Amino acid sequence: MAKHLTLFEVRQFDDTICASLTEAVRKTISREFSLEANLIRAQIARNKGKNLIIRIPESSQAGPEHVRSLVRLLREARDHGGAAAFCGGGEAFQQLLGRLKLSRQWAWYPSLEQAVAAIRNTASEQRIR
Repeated sequence: MAKHLTLFEVRQFDDTICASLTEAVRKTISREFSLEANLIRAQIARNKGKNLIIRIPESSQAGPEHVRSLVRLLREARDHGGAAAFCGGGEAFQQLLGRLKLSRQWAWYPSLEQAVAAIRNTASEQRIR
């Protein structure tokens, strides 16, 4: 698991990595954010987790620059044959995804539990095929 992260809290459920933004994101500069995102990207590349869920806290101040880095992480998971989704963040985050024209490309779920269930369902459907 990625260690020494201050901007992300990383947990793993079976073959799914959940990277949750922390409150420290508010005070970060994009260089720090990119460095930590690269550690998670490396974890996906090492096949430590096939699927990726990025959880955005309700009180998060994630802006467009953060979302672009997060989308790169989701693409990495998808490129390695996994499923990827956003969860949380509330209505404000959903609107941000819409403004950035990302709401059609990436699944969004209101809660982590719903995202995990959907990812597991997607993974089991892929195994059946």
